[in-house]
Amino acid sequence: MGYCIMGTKRGFGKYVVRTFNVSAWIGLDSLRLSARNIKRMSKQLLTHTPSEHKETYQQAIERLKLNAENQKTRKASFLRMSIIYTSMAGTMLGYALFLTMSHHLLAAIMSYVLTFLLLSFAFREHFWYTQMRERRLGMTLRDWAKAVFKYCSRKKST
Repeated sequence: MGYCIMGTKRGFGKYVVRTFNVSAWIGLDSLRLSARNIKRMSKQLLTHTPSEHKETYQQAIERLKLNAENQKTRKASFLRMSIIYTSMAGTMLGYALFLTMSHHLLAAIMSYVLTFLLLSFAFREHFWYTQMRERRLGMTLRDWAKAVFKYCSRKKST
């Protein structure tokens, strides 16, 4: 048996484990918790839960006490905000491309993220506008796309 600094090999092992606690240094418990949270959030994001509160467009109008003028104002507001968000996203995309060409990659990545965020806001507003224009609640993404392209083709033919 060889001589050990702490007297025994077992004692030295405990000393090393206590002193060099790598799992505490890297925050292993925190990493595990974060991984569980990401897994849970991705499941929630990717699974569709239908709304428990089903109502028609007319029932929603009555519940919110909206008259024809209020509906027209809200619809115009949704469309206006959608246009504003889209133009801001276009501006941000141009800036992101400029940053990419200037080799400021971290700033460019952040600008791309903000562009996608602005585009998601624009989509949300346009989705609500389309539901009001079509007088239909609970549209899916496919329904929205059909309504938008149907409306665009109707506009071209007139």
